[in-house]
Amino acid sequence: MAFSYYRTITIDKTKVPNTNQTDFPVLVSGTYSYLETVANGGEVTNASGYDIGFYSDSALTTKLKWETERYIATTGEVVYWVKVPTVSTSVDTVIYMAYGDAAITTDQSDKVNVWDSGYKGVWHLPDGTTLTANDSTSNGENGTLVNTPTVTAGKIGGGANFVRTSSESITIDNFTAQMNSITTYTMSTWFKAVTVDSNRHIIGPRNADASDAFYMLQLGNTTNVEMRFRNSAGTATTLTATSAVPTGTWKYLSLVYDGSNLRAYVDGAQVTSGAASGSFSTTDRTFRIGAGDASPFNYLSGDIDEARMSLVARSADWNATEYNNQNSPSTFYTVGAQTTPGGGARTDRMFFGA
Repeated sequence: MAFSYYRTITIDKTKVPNTNQTDFPVLVSGTYSYLETVANGGEVTNASGYDIGFYSDSALTTKLKWETERYIATTGEVVYWVKVPTVSTSVDTVIYMAYGDAAITTDQSDKVNVWDSGYKGVWHLPDGTTLTANDSTSNGENGTLVNTPTVTAGKIGGGANFVRTSSESITIDNFTAQMNSITTYTMSTWFKAVTVDSNRHIIGPRNADASDAFYMLQLGNTTNVEMRFRNSAGTATTLTATSAVPTGTWKYLSLVYDGSNLRAYVDGAQVTSGAASGSFSTTDRTFRIGAGDASPFNYLSGDIDEARMSLVARSADWNATEYNNQNSPSTFYTVGAQTTPGGGARTDRMFFGA
């Protein structure tokens, strides 16, 4: 590769609480004028942004894995997920963003390897003229739109808007077969309520059968977020957040089951926990986003973005780091001056995005 420029991306150690994070998917998101194409006044040569890449060293010899969720050539708006081998809590972590190489005309990203083997589904729910619910992991668990939920501005890039009265949802039809006999998991999503109604399903497989196994996030009877798990023996655990969900505000929700406890997080902070045990062992439930799995379905009115399912019980520090990064990328890292490989830095044309 013969890049014309690179910039450092320095991750603030104070945004990584207590423990180092391994193989962490760092969100790099913002609008940067120098990432416009040359035709639009920037430094990128390829109209699809293929000559933007991420490296672990200033010599640009060790390429990192990244996923391109969005690249806008006319504005330099980008959404990348970059797999960083170690994000340190004790020293600032530095990676390198390179750009400007006319010889690169094909996509250099590697999205399926951004997400470690614990991830079983990552749905960015990107925007565009048509909403999609494609899975970014190697599992290919792509979702199906039911009654046409619509694209909306998400917390990160685009998101999906669901209207309860139109019975809208997204189904991942084969997903629970992959989830059979799980004993640990983490399920997370960004959620913004449009209308706060009780007993509205946000994400997860959930059936009306009182004895059926399930795990889910929903709005409960008190319009607070409920995190629920029922194991294959029929033993249920329900956790309820301490405050009601506001309308029009994005909240990051995460439900973690470690085999002996259920932990619930809102905006990166643990809000409640409870003892739980056993496995989830059923293959006849449909994993849904925006609704339950059987009548009355408990359809939702709200926006959802970045839905994820993992078979790893992610730690409190992982959840807090995710929230810090995704809620405010511009304070999670800083972007350095434009530098020519082997040369000096220039500080013109810098615009830091949010």
